[in-house]
Amino acid sequence: MAIHWIDVGWFPTGDRADYSVKALDVFSSRSPLTGPWSAGATIAAGETVYSPGPLLFWAMALPLRLPWPSAVQVAMGLVNLASLAGVMVLARRRGGDLLMIATAIAFAVMLRSLPPEVYADVWNSSAPLVPFVLLVFLCWSLACGEVRLLALTVLVASFIVQTHLTFLAATLGVVAVGVAGLLVTRPRPPLRRPLLWTGAVAVVCWIAPLVEQLVHRPGNLVLIARSATSSTETLGRMSGVKGVVHTVGVPPWWLQAPRNALQRLIDVNATPSLLASVTTILVVLGLVAAIVVGLRTRRPALWAAGAIGLVICLAVAVDVSSTPRAAALTTQYTLRWAAPAGMCVWLLLGWSLVSMLPVPAALPRAALGAGVALLAAAGIAAAATRDLPDERFRATHELTDTVVDALPDRGTTRLQASGLEAATSRSALSYALRRADRPQVVPGAGRELGADYAHGAWVRTLWVGQDAKGRTVAQGVVGDPPGPVVVSLTRP
Repeated sequence: MAIHWIDVGWFPTGDRADYSVKALDVFSSRSPLTGPWSAGATIAAGETVYSPGPLLFWAMALPLRLPWPSAVQVAMGLVNLASLAGVMVLARRRGGDLLMIATAIAFAVMLRSLPPEVYADVWNSSAPLVPFVLLVFLCWSLACGEVRLLALTVLVASFIVQTHLTFLAATLGVVAVGVAGLLVTRPRPPLRRPLLWTGAVAVVCWIAPLVEQLVHRPGNLVLIARSATSSTETLGRMSGVKGVVHTVGVPPWWLQAPRNALQRLIDVNATPSLLASVTTILVVLGLVAAIVVGLRTRRPALWAAGAIGLVICLAVAVDVSSTPRAAALTTQYTLRWAAPAGMCVWLLLGWSLVSMLPVPAALPRAALGAGVALLAAAGIAAAATRDLPDERFRATHELTDTVVDALPDRGTTRLQASGLEAATSRSALSYALRRADRPQVVPGAGRELGADYAHGAWVRTLWVGQDAKGRTVAQGVVGDPPGPVVVSLTRP
């Protein structure tokens, strides 16, 4: 997917452009202290709320300074590849070649349930998806006593939580299981050095959110807590239960086609099928059995697998049920994480059942051979049938470059947009101005870009809108009141 973005000349627009502006502010006096704006939490709290921290912007900062805008998408693709490689290594540690192959097959199939652009995407609903799968296996390994993974676990968990609030409950839950298992197993290697490294990583990851909380009142972390405890009307508990049914019940979301906003709302409001409900109950009972048997036989890997699976199910229920009704359409993308989450639950359950039940010694070898063949077939099928997005990135890039070159070198530009599509182009122009180090004021974008861009003195206005034929039009005037037109450009 990253190679595809290079081929089509990817250029940031919409939220991705706003994130790019904030990422370019890293290493400057305006370095962001919070993450992307959160629509659901803002509705719940009644004030502008952001995801907890800026780690996504930090990860984007260096690639965005390269000459090619698509470098940031390539970087995210590499992050996902590294996360997947970590998943494969840890899966082999926990369950040998059989679990590693099963995980690879499940992952290839699960990707079919997500839009293809999420494979290498900086959007905050997409960026944490593959790292979350890695976090599940990290915490499972932690519970088995692999204390060396503690610092890496904190880093991955911090990135996930700071990128999107929807991952908060699931991240806290699986990390709690991992830490609890680590305390119970009491690994023989001394904990002092791993704890020192972990503390250092935690400080680096969370220093910016803590500074923000100290210098602002009431502070973003307080606002997040308020949003979680507000009385805003939400989708409710029954929708949360239905979300769990669609996450792990047959057929789960991770085995279906990508869901649009309407389909997602129908899923979490309509009565699930009998098959989905019954299989969900069986999955939950299987996870409980894994916990019981694992505790009785003192097998941390077994009870931790069951506990992580249950925590994920509970987190899905919390995520769906707490979604403000006014932001119900956001479930189209905020619930994308339920696909990899459901895959993880089924993998944990399958491994637990194999561990609890007698299995013929010849089965793993036969399963390994079959798994390799199925993995190859799944990968070929996924690559052959996936329609890749092909937006007009080059046209946007050319428009923004021409506009920026036509504007005077000095003075602040005021960006103003009219209409949703125009706002998308406005964000691309904002990114182009920031990349060229041109000062700008963007009224109405204070939530997305922050107060530094919402106010200030300006000497020219750049208006972005659409003409009668639906084409994007950029027009600029100098002075207040307006003076002569300095640029008027149209994108077909």
